[in-house]
Amino acid sequence: MASTGHSTRRTVLKAGLVLATTGHPAVAGGGFAEAPPDPLVDAIRAYKNGIAAFDAIKEDDWPLHGGEEAVIEKTYAKSLQALQSWHKPALTRQGAVEALRFAHTENKAHCSNPIIMAMLTAALTYFEGESA
Repeated sequence: MASTGHSTRRTVLKAGLVLATTGHPAVAGGGFAEAPPDPLVDAIRAYKNGIAAFDAIKEDDWPLHGGEEAVIEKTYAKSLQALQSWHKPALTRQGAVEALRFAHTENKAHCSNPIIMAMLTAALTYFEGESA
């Protein structure tokens, strides 16, 4: 059957099934639509990369870089400030899940409020299970 440029019911149903099971919309040719960029995901990644850079510098070498505060400034201070002052919503489901995951990890690492930990765990478990 020649393509008329119109979606058939079968094509629409198949695309809906792909979206429902993977969380990614299908595109022509059988692939997936690329997720739109989310600045929140980028900010979280920048912070994690900055922390990794900080951790890679031995404490004994901090004086060579101007001390601990200078190392922090060079590695993760800017991205930390960006996250601490974040006031925009996540633009994607991935951004929302990454934000929950990040908050959960930070809350756990810093022994924060048990109620917050329980609620973050509940929400994150739901979203992560939904995409499995």
